[in-house]
Amino acid sequence: MKYLKLLMIAIIAFSLSLSFTLSSNAKDSREIIKKKEAGAEKIEKRHDKKDKHKKDKKKKGKKQDKKSRLTKEMNKHNERIAKIDRLKEIADEKRDKALRKKAEQLRDKEMKRHQKALDRIEKAK
Repeated sequence: MKYLKLLMIAIIAFSLSLSFTLSSNAKDSREIIKKKEAGAEKIEKRHDKKDKHKKDKKKKGKKQDKKSRLTKEMNKHNERIAKIDRLKEIADEKRDKALRKKAEQLRDKEMKRHQKALDRIEKAK
């Protein structure tokens, strides 16, 4: 009888502790599910933004795309010409004829490249 009461108390204590751990695990699993759902929503929003951006880009049309291509080309050309001009200045300061000749060749080459790029952009219109 004495042992039976102890056994019953032990079983009740064990079942209570088990029920508390199960409920805390359930809370943890609910939190994990909520986090996964929130992450899925964020990913979905990101995809929606990308899709919207693609649609907006298509709406603007090819003119906007060509205009941006022309702007990029002009920026690239101006930067290269500025570097070549600086190289010429250095050649003049040091009185280096070979460097000056090389800078002039680079300038001619850049002008040809730039003209080809402009022709390519114009043909796309």
